[in-house]
Amino acid sequence: MLKDLVNFLKNYINYFLSNIIAIIAGFILLPFITLYTTVEEYGILGVYISLGAILNVIFRLGLPGSITRLYYDYGEGYQLNNLITTIVKFITYFNLILIFLLLIIFKFLIDNFNYYDLEYHLIVLTVFSSSLEAHIDIMRRLIQPRQDTKYYLKFNIFYTILYFIIAIISLTFLNLSYKTIIYCSFINSLVFFFISRKYLKINLTGKFSKELFVIASKYALGVFPSHLIIPSGTFLLRNILILKVGLLEAGFFTMFQVLNNSLVS
Repeated sequence: MLKDLVNFLKNYINYFLSNIIAIIAGFILLPFITLYTTVEEYGILGVYISLGAILNVIFRLGLPGSITRLYYDYGEGYQLNNLITTIVKFITYFNLILIFLLLIIFKFLIDNFNYYDLEYHLIVLTVFSSSLEAHIDIMRRLIQPRQDTKYYLKFNIFYTILYFIIAIISLTFLNLSYKTIIYCSFINSLVFFFISRKYLKINLTGKFSKELFVIASKYALGVFPSHLIIPSGTFLLRNILILKVGLLEAGFFTMFQVLNNSLVS
């Protein structure tokens, strides 16, 4: 029992440090972003953030979450490898098709109905970031049931430091303003996509299983709609603010949202 208590405390401390480091970095970074970004630019940034939040849900389809749920049924072994291989393969092919369709759709919308002066290359980066994050989330979902909190702590520290350095350079030296957030997200997602591939290397030696795909899909279908509600509502509210009131008010909404998320965390 004492061993279990010690293990619990170690995992708790690792999770706590992971979260507190990200929060502290966010508070330090927030004044820099505010200094180099106008309120109106915050309004535009909010559109990209809201769009990315929706795409994050769509690219994942709720499938990564099934790994955490089914891990306890299969444990370590060939069945877990088959499950992860199945989910990774499906998400890879699904994402490739979805990326192709989204890039065509957004190109048409921006060329014909671009009310916010959105930039196509930033939309492209947002789309790719969301797709890469779907693969990274698979690794995160596997780390949790394994209680590999030491690796989780190292992962979060590296992620936070890299994001912080790129953001400071982009804001102070390159003067990229709100675009900094989008560039940082893409670069971090790309780097950690390869890290996740390395972490999952052994688990990707399995085979695609239709049976396991059906089981994972049943779980995914149960959580997918609920995951989509909040980001869709935020995206709708933000667009109503921009169209009915203006970018300035939408910018204040984004600033409040960013600050509120930090405080809640």
